[in-house]
Amino acid sequence: MLRHVIREHQRQVSRWDKLLKYYMARNTVPSHDTNGEVKVIADYPKYIVDCILGFYLGDPVKYDTKDAETDQTMNPGAVQATVRNGSVVRYTGAQQDDIDITPVVSAYNDQTIAEVDAVIGKGIGIYGEMYELEYASDDPVPIPKSTARDPRVAIMVRDTSVEHHKLFFLTYEKRRRITGKDYYAVYIYTDKTERLYKSDTINLSTASFLQDPEGERPHYFGEVPAVEYQNNSERLGDFETALSLIDAYNNLLSNRCTDKNKFIDAILALYGMTLTDDQVVRLKEEKMLDQIPTEAKIEYIQKVFDENSVQVLADNLTREIHKQTMTVDMTDEHFSGNSSGQALKLKLLTMNMLVKNKIRNFEKGLRKRFEMYNHWLAVQNVMPVVTKNAVEPVFTVSMPINEAELVTMVKQLQGLVDDETLLNQLWFIKDAASVLAKLKAQKEEEQRSYLDTFGITAMNRENIGNQYEEEDDDYDFRKRGTQGTLE
Repeated sequence: MLRHVIREHQRQVSRWDKLLKYYMARNTVPSHDTNGEVKVIADYPKYIVDCILGFYLGDPVKYDTKDAETDQTMNPGAVQATVRNGSVVRYTGAQQDDIDITPVVSAYNDQTIAEVDAVIGKGIGIYGEMYELEYASDDPVPIPKSTARDPRVAIMVRDTSVEHHKLFFLTYEKRRRITGKDYYAVYIYTDKTERLYKSDTINLSTASFLQDPEGERPHYFGEVPAVEYQNNSERLGDFETALSLIDAYNNLLSNRCTDKNKFIDAILALYGMTLTDDQVVRLKEEKMLDQIPTEAKIEYIQKVFDENSVQVLADNLTREIHKQTMTVDMTDEHFSGNSSGQALKLKLLTMNMLVKNKIRNFEKGLRKRFEMYNHWLAVQNVMPVVTKNAVEPVFTVSMPINEAELVTMVKQLQGLVDDETLLNQLWFIKDAASVLAKLKAQKEEEQRSYLDTFGITAMNRENIGNQYEEEDDDYDFRKRGTQGTLE
């Protein structure tokens, strides 16, 4: 069974290797031969993947609990988003009572889980899919941890039901014994245990796999301890649909550089004369030639190079690459400049649509991770079982905003919308209710300070308040008495 699974998996590895080579700008070997032929690479795949990754995972993912938000900061010009009922919406605060998930958050912080998220986010941008493996650390007091696994060395095996439940997760790698013999080391993770198998050879057609008796142990995550992340339903990388355009752009750029080199090394043609060997040496050294016959003619043979048409083609290819990948060309002169916040949002509309789909898919994996961490900690009696839907992962999207326009809008809506809702619209406000409470306390303190300047103590303020109340009662009594007399 292991031979069949690994053999079928290796048929797809060439595609993932190709995508990784494009990302690392190794799809073509740069060269500069003696004939002037040049091969250069514009690393658009890396630009596309890293640009999208920074757009929605540039800031660490946060979780909707007070404990997780005590030290959270948000970059200016960023918008927080979460997934509710399958839709990506702007995050404006908790919708339920806070649940204590401090042990899970502490486990995340101890291993800097944001780095794992970044590796996974980059992996799904390159390969179209990625895996995360949960395990218990080897510390004296173990904690749950995560590590990223790319699809070239990891396999998720599922059943044939409608929901495709996980059967087991498999990772494998080539190793070498001290005798120099190569073999496969295969780890299989079921819903209860982790097992290690070793092959007797790397020839999958004849290899036999034997279980290592010391390589089996329980993991206590309650299910197969692996999470599968997909970039999209087709499992395509961010730049995979634009590979032909990227190749065309690289070829155009290479030909452009080659033409420049050949323009420098153009052939010198002589009409009506010849050069002696001494004259050739002198021409190379002094870059001049005299005693030319009057009827002779000298010129370079060169190909006419239309720079404008080549640049138009390069611009068209660049525009198509960004359109196919739904990204924005940050170097475009039409994108930069003094654009309003609304104009920038319109320019980033396609990229924002792309990121919403990625957030929706990524959020499923984060909830599954939380569920397994919670189960492991519950088995250790560290925390109670908490449903995965009780916690909201919050993504910070690096959406440019016009701060002045936003502040003006909030000021204009005062009196029409409640203060807490208005404060939630401001990018630097994390907890509007806390800000309102602090503002109320600040106003009360300013009022006390103002009255203290006139020597009005707290007792005097109470007496004055009572006097006003007595005067109001007396006025009300006299008013009722007068009304009775008139009646």
